Amino acid sequence: MFWSVELLITVKAYPNPSAALGEAACIAGVTRQGQLRRLYPIPYRDLEDSQQFKKYQWISVDTRAAKNDARPETARPILNSIKLIGKPLPTRDGWRGRRDIVKKVQSASMCDIQDAQRTAGTSLGFFRPAEIVDMEAKAEDSPTWKQGELEKLGQQDLFFTKNKQPLEKIPVGFYYRFRCDRCRNTNPHRMKVIDWELAELWRRNRRGYDEATTIALVRRRFMDEMCGPGRDPHFFTGNMAKRQNSFLILGVFWPPKTAQAELF
Repeated sequence: MFWSVELLITVKAYPNPSAALGEAACIAGVTRQGQLRRLYPIPYRDLEDSQQFKKYQWISVDTRAAKNDARPETARPILNSIKLIGKPLPTRDGWRGRRDIVKKVQSASMCDIQDAQRTAGTSLGFFRPAEIVDMEAKAEDSPTWKQGELEKLGQQDLFFTKNKQPLEKIPVGFYYRFRCDRCRNTNPHRMKVIDWELAELWRRNRRGYDEATTIALVRRRFMDEMCGPGRDPHFFTGNMAKRQNSFLILGVFWPPKTAQAELF
């Protein structure tokens, strides 16, 4: 069974090795009906240029039920059906156009999203942290792809013809530590960030700086700028299919702090 959906893209996670496609990214966004949806798998780097969408751009896509993924928000995209609708929504007027869409899916807190996962299987969420304590950097257990991952990356689909650089393993993980509104945790939440934007920032800077400087540059962007005093940061979050009690930060929504933003 197939069904069509129009989705405002809000999340592009960094790709992982995929046995079927070589590599695949998790994409998520908000439907016209005001619901969070996940598209997986998408080999984004192999899509035609005319199909490569940006954040906060509407797309239309045909989907079907996901394989081996019981999360209610997940659908498997029919790749050749992806069509872009207009340009990405602008940031003018305090990001009003984007705010009007994402506010439809906002939860009161991360704790509420975790409660919804336990009771209803909810696997995606959007919320405003009450306090962002810090961003930590931690070396990954393996700084390079393991043998099994390399074998997956070598499984290029015959229908994909694009020449591209090998997918780079990001050897450092970044974690937000935060408290949510009326937080029921004794300690702050600690959640890994898998936003593609962060990974690309790491890759660009690592070519010219040592690791410590690159970590500092990522923290400056994702902590000091995006979560700074002049911004109103919110987090998109999602869990893993095989570990549904474990949530990750998929992306940051960081409009300027305004009087209207305080109402939001």
